[in-house]
Amino acid sequence: MVKLLENKFLRVVVYPGMGGKITSLFHKERMFEAAAQPGGAKKRAARQGFARYAYGLDDAFPNIDKEDFIRNHRKLHYPDHGEVWSADFKILDCRQDFLKIAWESKAFGYRYEKELYLKEDTLSMRYDITNIGEEELPAIWTWHGLMRYEEDMEILLPEDTKRCRNVLEDKDLGRPDTIYPYKKSVYDFSKVPAAASRKAVKYYIEPESADGTISEQSACCGFFYPSRRMCCLLQYNKEKLPYLGVWVTAGGFLGDYNCALEPSNGFYDSVSKAAANDRLPVLAPGECMDFELNVSLIFHPGREKSLRNSKEYNI
Repeated sequence: MVKLLENKFLRVVVYPGMGGKITSLFHKERMFEAAAQPGGAKKRAARQGFARYAYGLDDAFPNIDKEDFIRNHRKLHYPDHGEVWSADFKILDCRQDFLKIAWESKAFGYRYEKELYLKEDTLSMRYDITNIGEEELPAIWTWHGLMRYEEDMEILLPEDTKRCRNVLEDKDLGRPDTIYPYKKSVYDFSKVPAAASRKAVKYYIEPESADGTISEQSACCGFFYPSRRMCCLLQYNKEKLPYLGVWVTAGGFLGDYNCALEPSNGFYDSVSKAAANDRLPVLAPGECMDFELNVSLIFHPGREKSLRNSKEYNI
C-alpha cells in the first residue's frame, strides 16, 4: 500500500509495507526529484536481496553488512542491510502531511516506531526503537537515503570534518581503513566520480574524539546540485548519531547511479567492526533510543549561500 504525504512544497511517496521506504521526495515548485530512482526493470528484477531494491530512502537496522554475531553466548543473524527495510509496517496514523508506522521484530526482539511529517520544505523523520526482549541487543542504525546523482553535484560535509576513512578497495583511495585529510588530499571529497568512471566509493568521516564525546549537538551536511540550483540538507543530533558515512556509485555498483549521506550511531557498517572499534551501541532490555532526522530541499543560487542559510534548519 502506498501512502502520499503532501504540502505546498513537497510530495513524498512512502511504502509502509517495505519498511517505510520513500521512493519519491519531490519539490513541487522546482520540479526536483531528490530520491534515487530504480534503473532498468529487467536488470533489477534479476538481483537478489537488498540489491534488488537499492533505490529510494531506507533505514538500515540493526546493521548494514550481513553476518552472524555472538554476544553473551547468543548467536544473532544479521541480514543484508538489516531487516527493517523489508518489514511490513502497520499504519498507526495517517494524515495529509503526517504518517506514523510501527513494526516488531521477532528475530531480535525490538519495537520500531517511525513518524514522518512535513513542515514547509522539510521532511522530518522521528524514531523510537525499543528493546522489548529479555537480552541485550547490539544494533547499529544507519540512514540509507539514496539520493539522485548528477555529475556536477557537490558533497557538503559538516564544517568540523578533518579526516576521511576509506572503507572500500579503490584505485584512488587505496585499501580499506586508509585515512586521508579532508582538504588538500589525494582525493576531492567534495566531488563525485565522473559518470563514465564506472566506480563506487564509500568513506566515513573519521571520528576525532577518542572517548566518543561530541562538541556540537547539531550536525548539518548535504548535496548541492548547481545545474538545478537546489540543495538537499540533512540535519540531525550529533550526540545521538555521531558518525557519518558517504556512499557514491557512478555505475560502479550494479550499474546504479546514486549517492547517500549516512548518519549512524555505530562505526561502522557491521556489529563486529563496531565492536572491534569500541563503537557498538547496545540496547539493554526495556531501553529506548529516540532521535530525529530532517531532510530539506531548498532552492539556492550558490553553495556558500546554502551553507550559511542552513542554520535556519537547526534541530
